[in-house]
Amino acid sequence: MWAPEYKEFSKDARRLYEKERRSKHRSLFAALEEFANLRAGKKLWKDFRKHWPDFFPSWNYDEIEEPKPNAPYDEFDELRGERSIATIADHPEHVAMLWTDVTPDPILGMLLGIVTPPLQSEVETHEDAYYTTVAYIPAHWYVDWDDGALVYRGTCGFQDALYLLSRESWRAKVCAKCEYKFIAKRPAQKYCSTDCSELVQRELKLRWWAQNGADKRRKNSRVGKRRCTARRKLEHGPEETR
Repeated sequence: MWAPEYKEFSKDARRLYEKERRSKHRSLFAALEEFANLRAGKKLWKDFRKHWPDFFPSWNYDEIEEPKPNAPYDEFDELRGERSIATIADHPEHVAMLWTDVTPDPILGMLLGIVTPPLQSEVETHEDAYYTTVAYIPAHWYVDWDDGALVYRGTCGFQDALYLLSRESWRAKVCAKCEYKFIAKRPAQKYCSTDCSELVQRELKLRWWAQNGADKRRKNSRVGKRRCTARRKLEHGPEETR
């Protein structure tokens, strides 16, 4: 049982960390959005790392370019009697599933570092085989029994961004125009950018004009003729307009 003073210190630390994490949510979401749309290729990974150097631990980035180095998780692998060969190279595919899968578990738990992915020797189903491609990055978490809450702290920016998104899952949307996976600012938002929304509005107007333009032009023509006749009557009188 924790001493009261330690529990109070722990709560203060939690509030401070949560406040700090919340203050970074814009940049975290921007990085996660870009990551969810990242395609395979060392050049693209290199550019992403340059733009977001703290989104993953450096050794996870290194694994994309080189054979797996002696990462800090070796002791964990040794305890399990086998070493995972998964890297974060497959993470964009796993993250993209969160935008389309109604029930993302257990992938979400694995990406958050809460659930341990199976090893090759533990594979029993096709799903197990797929889960072996998830690179395990352990996170710091525990259950606060008194508060009835899961206290979570990610190891890197990726996990913190994913945790924030999991608490507001409505934000994960696919653009209705270009199918870009984006993190919405409002529940009613359908498009990833103003470019896409304006393009859709332009297309809708052109489609409407193609269907109704001829009738609209005929109506405007009749209205224009009546106005011209009325104007001549005002200018020249009724006799001269006959």
